[in-house]
Amino acid sequence: MEKSENRNPLPPQQRSLAAQGLRFAAIQERFALQVCEECSTVQYPPRDICGKCLSDQLVWNDVDNHGVLVAATITRVTGDPYFKEMLPWRTGIVKLDCGPSVIAHLHGDCNPDDRVRLVIELDEADQGAMFAMPAADLPDRLDDRQLKTFRHGPDEWEAARITLQQVAGNIEQPADIWPGLHFDNQGE
Repeated sequence: MEKSENRNPLPPQQRSLAAQGLRFAAIQERFALQVCEECSTVQYPPRDICGKCLSDQLVWNDVDNHGVLVAATITRVTGDPYFKEMLPWRTGIVKLDCGPSVIAHLHGDCNPDDRVRLVIELDEADQGAMFAMPAADLPDRLDDRQLKTFRHGPDEWEAARITLQQVAGNIEQPADIWPGLHFDNQGE
């Protein structure tokens, strides 16, 4: 089902402050994850300290977005009001070439053991979410039912950009929270 302007439910919105970096990366059209400056481990999910060495020196960097879809599942029943009207819904685990495994929404042409590429898209709640696409560009890739529920491109990202700038405007040093990511009016 395609997104509807009159729908009330939104995707789950509860995200940590660290996870807001995914939203920021999506708005900037980047595939960026946290990388530990001490041990170089790529982190996912976003966190406040490194999962390997416990350093708090995590910087958002562009990383390789390719990997292998190691498992896939189809949700057919849910209590979540947002997903209830969009079932069935495919998700899977992608082992990224850069290290971590991520849970991602799946394009209809992705199957277990396929090479895929991940993109960070904005969901209808303007939160960053992982979406696995076929590794090769397909001419009709944007016609995917699940992908259509996400926001794509600058026109749809503008509202999210403004909201995030307002959030960052209330923070004295946004670069301290999301190092490596910056707003248009700030340098890295």
